[in-house]
Amino acid sequence: MNTEITQEEFNKLAKNRNLYRVEKKLKGQLCYAKVGDTYYSDTLFELDYNTNQLVKDGFLSLVEEPFEWQKEIVGKNVKTVYCYCPNCQSFAVNLPLDIECGNCSHPKMITYYDAQTINNLLNPTA
Repeated sequence: MNTEITQEEFNKLAKNRNLYRVEKKLKGQLCYAKVGDTYYSDTLFELDYNTNQLVKDGFLSLVEEPFEWQKEIVGKNVKTVYCYCPNCQSFAVNLPLDIECGNCSHPKMITYYDAQTINNLLNPTA
């Protein structure tokens, strides 16, 4: 049986993956996980964790992308924002908060902000 999947199938599956951050010490196979560690939903599912219940009980929190601070600086950044695709290694200038690669459709590009925009976010009165 051939278990290889195409890049298109991988991208479709990757869009349905959620990232969770550990907020309290977990029990079970991830008892070694530290607060702040992150795990994808498929990993937690394979280890028989009920992510919905763990979020409800405060053990996990959903890491949403784009982050709230990214939403705050839309239109305020002073330079072009570049995105890097870890799949096809291409750089792009995406629309604000768009993290999908236009080249290969990889669902999560890495966004690079310029230092001045980040400094303005951290020191709004400067």
